Amino acid sequence: MIRLLRAEFIKIKRTKLWQTILSVPLIAVLFAVISFTTSDQSSWMRLYYQLFNMHGMLLLPLMAALTVAYLCRFEHEQDNWKQFLSQPLTRWQVYNCKFLLSIMAIGTIQILMFLSFLLLGIVLGVEGEIPFEILLKGVFGGWVATLPLIALQLWVSSAWKSFAGAMTINVIFTIPAILIAQSGDFGPYYPWAQPFLAMFPQQDASSMFYVPFITLFAVIGGSFLLFYIAGIVQFNRRAY
Repeated sequence: MIRLLRAEFIKIKRTKLWQTILSVPLIAVLFAVISFTTSDQSSWMRLYYQLFNMHGMLLLPLMAALTVAYLCRFEHEQDNWKQFLSQPLTRWQVYNCKFLLSIMAIGTIQILMFLSFLLLGIVLGVEGEIPFEILLKGVFGGWVATLPLIALQLWVSSAWKSFAGAMTINVIFTIPAILIAQSGDFGPYYPWAQPFLAMFPQQDASSMFYVPFITLFAVIGGSFLLFYIAGIVQFNRRAY
């Protein structure tokens, strides 16, 4: 698996994935600076809301899909699936290698967002105590909340050759999440709203994630298992 991961990293160098990953914090910082500097309120928590608002609602769900689509696009364009699967590797290893790389890419984005928050606060001269507990829970919770989206996109992207077609599904469900996330009735049960909800404090701030305990297992855990199992079953049966 380690050798397989190394080979995948070499492939990634030929794509624009890393540039895309680096652009996400820059976009979030730009929105945060515009919103933050036009307000008289100056606090770490306000900066947190301004920086992670757009990120959680739109950027993170889209990047979860875009990362997977990039990783599968190379195999489809070069017709490498047959060559890949002809190696002494199980399909389970190949599938999970793509999955692990996607998780690592989203984790990298979250780490960059964490550092961007601290650096931006220092540059803007924000005073007071840095809310490290909220920041760490939000960054980690948002990362975990993308697991179902990654699993779904890997299922679709490994099956469809069309890069645009595979991305369309995620975009269709991500855009409504901007409104659905604000609904107390539907937001907690909508997978595309989970990254946003996971990064913002709810009533129970003492929990590990900023989402209700039942939602964590029923929505994030349940949808992840559903999409992952369906995806790997399809990958094992598909003739490339």
